[in-house]
Amino acid sequence: MEVHTPSAYDIAWVAMVPSEKYGGPLMFPQCLKWIIENQNFGGFWGGEDDCNSPTADCLRATLACIAALKTWGWGRDTYTWHELGLRRPTVLLTT
Repeated sequence: MEVHTPSAYDIAWVAMVPSEKYGGPLMFPQCLKWIIENQNFGGFWGGEDDCNSPTADCLRATLACIAALKTWGWGRDTYTWHELGLRRPTVLLTT
């Protein structure tokens, strides 16, 4: 059986799913946590080529990740979000 590894684009779309049934804003908070923890040093999400430059697929992945962050009110400020298990401040979208 083939195992599918989700892309940054896939994870971003799942991160935007609200959880009205369970009383919280996020159905899958672990997806938002993944986005926060996996932004590349260059400010993008997705794969890099052999020269550590973003691949063509990074554009759609980065736009989807930014949309997910903005959906839940994340921006350029420094945050700590204990509900996601972060233990230190994380700076997002600084580029």
